[in-house]
Amino acid sequence: MKLKKLLSGIAFNAGGPVRNADISSLTSNSGEVKKGSLFVAIDGANLDGHMFVRDALKRGAVAAVVDRRKKLSPGITNLVKVSDTRKALSVAAKNFYGSPSSAMKVVGITGTNGKTTISLLIESVFNASGVRSGLIGTIEYRTGKSVVPAVHTTPGAIELNALLKDMRKNGIKAAVMEVSSHALDQKRADDILFDAAIFTNLTREHLDYHKDLKRYFMAKARIFNNLKKGGFAVINADDRYAPRLKKMIKHKCLTYGLGKKAWVTCENVQTTLDGSSFVVKMRDGGTIPVNTNLVGEHNISNVLAAAACCYGLGMGAREIKRGIENLKSVPGRLEPVVSR
Repeated sequence: MKLKKLLSGIAFNAGGPVRNADISSLTSNSGEVKKGSLFVAIDGANLDGHMFVRDALKRGAVAAVVDRRKKLSPGITNLVKVSDTRKALSVAAKNFYGSPSSAMKVVGITGTNGKTTISLLIESVFNASGVRSGLIGTIEYRTGKSVVPAVHTTPGAIELNALLKDMRKNGIKAAVMEVSSHALDQKRADDILFDAAIFTNLTREHLDYHKDLKRYFMAKARIFNNLKKGGFAVINADDRYAPRLKKMIKHKCLTYGLGKKAWVTCENVQTTLDGSSFVVKMRDGGTIPVNTNLVGEHNISNVLAAAACCYGLGMGAREIKRGIENLKSVPGRLEPVVSR
């Protein structure tokens, strides 16, 4: 792929031959560079990729994408200067892999708690509806033919787009992914397009990274910038940030919660140590009786989130019920241990 096509959508400055160079691979790790690579220098938490530009070029990189504000050692050539290398990497990854998120149903889930359980519930409903689905999350990445243990909840932009492309290649029609606040803040998912985006909650965690709740909240809110035309938001009405978030979102918004003001709520709740039974109730009159093995009030909320999302995507009550009830447990989340 030509460099100018790879960086289509990003303003950049590069000399003649470099501008028209052929790029065979894309990386932000100088150790992965091979002949024909484009190296993107990312300023990370511990190391600045700009320190490795010379090494990347020696290893065979066609060029290095750098922040035009950085001062590099004299004599380094084959540079592509941009205002933001993180954004450039996101755009380049989307272009290199053919914008896979635009060609499939994609659901993104963000929030401090609940992401993993909700992602598995939605994946189960997709499968119950006869829609082959893939998963990207805290536990593992599933692409239809392979299951890979997760290194990060949300991988980097290159791996993220590569995973989605693999899903398409393997006949996957829908992808469900957890989207961490770190990934949103670092623009890893900036060019992933979502049919539905879910906000679960925001509590006082990860402040070692975000520094304060305002920055943490704004990082989470970034996911809604990526909704497709016709896409919609799903928001936990029980969370104190819900009213503020609803005002920021320009797309259709479905709320869920244990309170009566939510668009999707529940009634006739019965809970035991073996699970919960209740009726999911939609504001338009739709109802879904559910018996779930998932234990606790927080999991009722997670079920409501999944039901709201799947209902909004047009799935039927029977399939939603079957998918929710098919998920018997979530690895590492209140799994029952039988004592003999």
